[in-house]
Amino acid sequence: MISLLIALVFSISAFFATPLTVHADSQGLDQVLEVNITPENPAPGDQVTISVANDTYNLAKADITWYVNGAVSQEATGLTTFTTTIGPAGTKTDVQVDIKTIEGTEITKDFPFNLGDVGLVWEANTYVPPWYEGKALFTPQATGRVIALPQIYSGGSIVDPSKLIYTWTDNGSEEPSQSGYGKDIYYFVGNIISGPRTIDVTVTEESGSMTANGEITINAQEPILRVYQNDPTYGLQYQSAIGSQYNLSVPEVSFEAVPFFYSADSASSPDLTYSWLSNGSTTNQTSPFISFQNNGGQGTSNISLEVDQVQDILQAAQAAFSVVFKPATTQQSNAFSL
Repeated sequence: MISLLIALVFSISAFFATPLTVHADSQGLDQVLEVNITPENPAPGDQVTISVANDTYNLAKADITWYVNGAVSQEATGLTTFTTTIGPAGTKTDVQVDIKTIEGTEITKDFPFNLGDVGLVWEANTYVPPWYEGKALFTPQATGRVIALPQIYSGGSIVDPSKLIYTWTDNGSEEPSQSGYGKDIYYFVGNIISGPRTIDVTVTEESGSMTANGEITINAQEPILRVYQNDPTYGLQYQSAIGSQYNLSVPEVSFEAVPFFYSADSASSPDLTYSWLSNGSTTNQTSPFISFQNNGGQGTSNISLEVDQVQDILQAAQAAFSVVFKPATTQQSNAFSL
């Protein structure tokens, strides 16, 4: 009986001497640690800060060790915040924290970062003239698209983009109809209320072993209207637009209005209306072209023009300039000025 009592006391003592080990990733125990990761969706090469907290144990007095890919990176009492740099796309960065509390409890938490990369580019379906070298800009009510360019790896090789899963959000709203396998393009329409458009995508390898996150913000711009001289010999003088004043000293001159960033496939599209005014009065010109003849008199005509998109009423722009008539010569002088 005495031997049995001694054995029982020894067993109880041994039980209380053994520390409690808690794996925070175990089923039902994932709330042991409160975790904050900044940034929330890191990209390859980003600096990541991980903070842990717990309401039950005093972590300020706990011995805390942080590991990166199995090697000790930092260790100290109360070290609840840790910063490291994630590896390049296609590599795995494993972060682990081991916590030993003064109560004897051991807590372990793993943070695997297995990230690819994804670039995003946007395109607006708006008109620019063929000679324009810039980007077609997004304007209110215009349509556009965002294209994902992912680099997701499996077995050391880049996965075919058509075999990846894309999850799109638009200004924080999920877009399930445009998400799924191979859906690397997101189509959107501009709102009537102007404002920044933030589009996000999460790209995942089929097994879920690697992901990438991308975000792009698109700001709507206003359409632009420019007027150029259309020379009968040299054609459209697109190298410089008409400024506030044009001195007319030749028998005749022609101008051409060129709209930028409208929802149209050409400047002569039926979706665009041209309203030319001369000294405040309407003219019979409803196309991009207008001409003036110099009959030898002197004076000034104040010209204004507005171009509107028939369907997308927020797409409108104006231009104005003065034509100053001077005695006509057979030689054409300075054609226009800025």
